[in-house]
Amino acid sequence: MAEIIFFIFILFVLRAFYVMLCCPNCKTLKSIFSQIKTEGIDEDGREKINCKACNHSWKRSPHGHDGGGGGG
Repeated sequence: MAEIIFFIFILFVLRAFYVMLCCPNCKTLKSIFSQIKTEGIDEDGREKINCKACNHSWKRSPHGHDGGGGGG
């Protein structure tokens, strides 16, 4: 039973990393390995990423996650 719970937990963590790293436009596994940084960190503290698979550009935080509150 503990092995099943551990396996489900590992799958959940891997799914979270996949969502954080894939392109928000094409959402393929190929997009994880075809991303390039087009600039350094901008004034908002976010980096601009370009997907070579679909040529989509977006900004994400340097830690790789898009969500979260402003905190204050």
